[in-house]
Amino acid sequence: MNDKIKAAFNSIRADEGIKSSTQAFIAQKTRNYTARKAPKYQKIIPAAAAVCLVFALFIGLKLYFTPTTHINIDINPSLDLGINCFDKVISVSALNDDGKKLMETLDIKYVSYDDAIRRILENKSVEAMLSENELMTVTVIETNNAQSANILSAVKDCTNDYNNVHCHSASSAEASAAHELGLSYERYLAYLELRAVDPNITPEKIRNMTMREIRELSDQLTGNNCGSIEHDDHNNSSHHDSSNDTSSTSSEPGHHGNGHGHG
Repeated sequence: MNDKIKAAFNSIRADEGIKSSTQAFIAQKTRNYTARKAPKYQKIIPAAAAVCLVFALFIGLKLYFTPTTHINIDINPSLDLGINCFDKVISVSALNDDGKKLMETLDIKYVSYDDAIRRILENKSVEAMLSENELMTVTVIETNNAQSANILSAVKDCTNDYNNVHCHSASSAEASAAHELGLSYERYLAYLELRAVDPNITPEKIRNMTMREIRELSDQLTGNNCGSIEHDDHNNSSHHDSSNDTSSTSSEPGHHGNGHGHG
C-alpha cells in the first residue's frame, strides 16, 4: 500500500510556469529576505533638521554674547559692563587698577543689569567710599536707543536713594573715543577739560584718581566751582553746564543727571 502511495506522489511534476510564479510570489512577500531601502528624501530630512538646529543654536549664542549697550561705572574703581539684548551682563571689564580689584569681589556676570548695579552699590568698599562723600557716575552708552533709554530709567531708580551718584547717557561714538584712551566716558570728559587748561595732563594721570580728586583738580586748574561731573540735581534730564566751564568743547554731549547731595 505504501509503495503505491509513494509511486503516486512521485508521478506528480510541477509545471515550470507554476514554479516561476510561485517563486515570484514568495520573493515579493519576503522582499528576498533583505531590508527595505529608505527613500532618499527620508535621509535628507533629518540631516537638514540637524543643520537648522545647529544654525539656530549658533545665532542664539551670538545674540546672547553680543553687547548691545554698555554701562560705565566710575567712583575710583572704573568698570565697563557689556549688556546684551536680553538685558543681561555678559562682560565686565576693569578700566583701571582699582577696577580690577573691585571686579574680583563681584559676582555680576550673567545677571540682569539692574541687579548688577545694586550689587555694586552694596559692595562694602563702594559703600565706604560713598559714605566718605566720594562721587559715583553711571553712564549708559547709547548704542540701541530704545534699550538705552529703558536702562537709563531703571538705573536712576536703582540709584535714587544714594547720595553722590549721578546717572546720564553718552553716544557710542563719544564713548569709543574715550575707550581708545583706556578711559571711561566720564574720565574722558574730565581729561578733555583738564587738558584744555594744562597740556601736560595725560590719561594716565587721571586713570587711577577718584572722581572726587578729578573734580578737585578741575576746580583748582579752572577756578570753577563745579567740575565736569556736576549735574543739575533738580532735573532727570539735564545738560552739562557749559556756562561756567571755560574749557567745554563743542562736542561735549548732554547729560541726564540723577545726582544727590552736592551743590
